[in-house]
Amino acid sequence: MKKKVNILSFFAAMFLTFGITSLNFDDLQFDENIKGYFATIIGLVLAIAFFILKSRENKLN
Repeated sequence: MKKKVNILSFFAAMFLTFGITSLNFDDLQFDENIKGYFATIIGLVLAIAFFILKSRENKLN
């Protein structure tokens, strides 16, 4: 289970990093930044899943 949590946190960080860096901050319209927004949303979902799994893991120990 620990390996899954580590991989999940890695991918969450990567999606958040790539999503935020690919945003065009001069023009924040959705159609101009669709890849950046989707990568950021996926990263946030993975980060939330990481925190849920980590809290469950701590409760079991």
